[in-house]
Amino acid sequence: MQKVLRIVLYIMSGIVGMFGVGAMAVISIPSGLVFLAAALLIAPAVMQKISALTGRAWISPAAAVFMVLVAGPIVLALTAPSSEEVVARYEQQAAISAKKEAERQKKEDIDRVNAEAKAAEEKLAKIAEYMAQLDREILSIPTIKASSYTKDVQSINVALIVLGAWAVVYENGESLDLSEAQEKKRQEFRRLVVKKQTELLPVLRDAYGPAMRRQLWEADGSAKTFGAGFKTVEFVSAAFVRNANIKQINGQIHENLIMLRFNQVRYKWFSEASEYTYYDLNSPKDSEVVRWENGREFTVLK
Repeated sequence: MQKVLRIVLYIMSGIVGMFGVGAMAVISIPSGLVFLAAALLIAPAVMQKISALTGRAWISPAAAVFMVLVAGPIVLALTAPSSEEVVARYEQQAAISAKKEAERQKKEDIDRVNAEAKAAEEKLAKIAEYMAQLDREILSIPTIKASSYTKDVQSINVALIVLGAWAVVYENGESLDLSEAQEKKRQEFRRLVVKKQTELLPVLRDAYGPAMRRQLWEADGSAKTFGAGFKTVEFVSAAFVRNANIKQINGQIHENLIMLRFNQVRYKWFSEASEYTYYDLNSPKDSEVVRWENGREFTVLK
């Protein structure tokens, strides 16, 4: 029972103390101090101390009750601000709050303006960098010669990487806010790319047959490209008598064939065979600038 009473007294002490703090902040400091003193007197630890010093256990709680019920309200009434003072206080607080809000809004506006300026600066820098890259590419494209990439399959693949890089450069400009003159230069770059592609790709396809023939020589195989624009490639090997071998080799080189833009690939188990396995290839035109998705799928860039 005594323990429960102590807990109750501590709770009451806390409530009165919070009231005192509120009175100090809102009404007056003297009134708040009276209630804080009352809260202190209610606390069991202080009550015990006063009881031990005076020999009277009732003094501390009686004083606390007197402060809460009599002295506190009287001091509150005597020190409470007038209605004019209350209005003035609220107006002052409102002015302070308005000033803080204005400062916060001003800071937000400044931060937003700075962010927009930085974004605009970065945007202009990105466009400038892109246009400089276009200038370099426009100058370098005419210097690219097909003969530099026909030595072997690896060299042919390097040429395909170059063509792919040009497509990426062209596509990157789509997301930029280019001026009319800048977009005109981008389209000039595209025309040069198309012109160079239509020049390079037939030569690369023509070279692909001999390059693969050299690779297949040890396996007693051969390869050749023929037809208009060398759009058809034919592989000959005794291994192609088995469909499993055809499937395996086709899976290995299919990506290269599409990127070289062949229209058809044929597999014969001997060169004079009238029946053979062939696949029609869904390749883009030599004149199309494309983005490769996974080596087989592509998107034509306009």
